[in-house]
Amino acid sequence: MSSHYQPTIVSPFISKHLVTPLEMFLLEQMFEVETSDDGCSLYLFAEEHIQSTIDATDPDFVKNYLTDESPLGIRFQADYLSAGSSDEFDLTTISYTDVFQAIITRHSAELPYVSLEKAYTCTRMEPGQFGGRAEFITATDVHHVDTGEWLNDKINEIKSVLKNKV
Repeated sequence: MSSHYQPTIVSPFISKHLVTPLEMFLLEQMFEVETSDDGCSLYLFAEEHIQSTIDATDPDFVKNYLTDESPLGIRFQADYLSAGSSDEFDLTTISYTDVFQAIITRHSAELPYVSLEKAYTCTRMEPGQFGGRAEFITATDVHHVDTGEWLNDKINEIKSVLKNKV
């Protein structure tokens, strides 16, 4: 059996003062987080893959995160309640793009976009299990390019050209 990985880096560093407590909690659950040397910015990355499982065992969890009345907070509460209020649950309606878009929407002058670069790797040499992806997130859009999709498009283009020559 093979293991699949999606190491990811997020750019640019995000100023801490732009992030609400709920957003910080979600980002810390989804990504690995390092603070800049001056303590003012966050560097987000995932060595293996971006997480979607939330640990709700923090004693201040209910007080700090389930009282957020923002649109993101309401969706987060719905995910928590639909999971049966357990100590660990999967986000079903919120992704990292939603968190970044919430931050960008409030602070577009200081943070007009967030970009992600991902590598797809596998512990076994399997076709279609390697490649990469780039994402460009703004307040209103998420654009991406996937190397596997791009490669398939190019293969189909050449097949079409060769088919028309016959």
